[in-house]
Amino acid sequence: MITHQITIGTPTYRTGDRTRLLDLRASSALDVPVNTCRMVLSTLLDLAIAPKDPVKVELGNDNGQSLVFTGTVGMVDWQIDRVTVQAVGAFQKLLVARFNLLYEKSKAGDIVQDVIGRLDLTAGKVESGIEFPVYTLGDHRTAYDQLQQLARQCGFDVYADVEDQVIFAKYRPGTPHELQYGVDVLAIATQQPTQWVTGLEVYGESPASFGQGTESYPWLTKQMVQGNAGSSEGIVRRVVDATARTQETAGKIATALLAAEAIQRRGTVRILGDPTIQVGQTVKVAQMPIGDQNGTFKVTRVVHSLNAQQGFCSLIYWEEH
Repeated sequence: MITHQITIGTPTYRTGDRTRLLDLRASSALDVPVNTCRMVLSTLLDLAIAPKDPVKVELGNDNGQSLVFTGTVGMVDWQIDRVTVQAVGAFQKLLVARFNLLYEKSKAGDIVQDVIGRLDLTAGKVESGIEFPVYTLGDHRTAYDQLQQLARQCGFDVYADVEDQVIFAKYRPGTPHELQYGVDVLAIATQQPTQWVTGLEVYGESPASFGQGTESYPWLTKQMVQGNAGSSEGIVRRVVDATARTQETAGKIATALLAAEAIQRRGTVRILGDPTIQVGQTVKVAQMPIGDQNGTFKVTRVVHSLNAQQGFCSLIYWEEH
């Protein structure tokens, strides 16, 4: 039997003969900053829900439940026979915050820790990444845009996990969730994009005082800072990045940006609901009638849906590098 446990504020609503849950959709993604959960509950006189109430959602079956969403109530829409609750994750703070900050000899992970500390966000896995001699955050961009740039430069992902903790780390394939045709898979779609970019060049800014390296602050110089990745034969993408002040840093950024271009396949797979699958994890699709649809992929987005008409389903977005 499909089960659920939803906590909004103090009350907890569980599976049962008088469950109040009519519809649920929980979504998280690597490229969408804020995790969301939309719930429709039947209205009773004792139902009390208000903005900013804490929300936790667990889904599962008789064998156990897993957490799929943590956040707070963002909006409540009251009707005569039902109430719709829109809950959001804490990353919404990153979308409105803007900073003017200067960091010296700081690793990317240290910068992330400082930013999320200022916003009272909880750190999950935050890896060190590239060390920058000087790094600035300007208020012309949101804090989320700044962290996304840091993640791209390091070849990392930045997102919130199901516990609403900040993850800033490189994707490393783990033990995959196995999805089999005729067992879990309800539908699948696969796209294979053409890879146009064969190489990438990053041009940075060097210190004017030759020989002083990262200790110098002026930027104008005849000495070129350039990092390369991939092949110069074909289409080469060229990027100017003022944070790349050494050849080593420029090279690391070039390698990370080129890797982001190298998506071999992407697609979606709809399965019987599995609340244990999360963004940043790995799935293995097997025994499909078309061999090219099989493979091991990175999970980039997960949408869990539960209602009386369709039951419990999970839509998994994936890509292959």
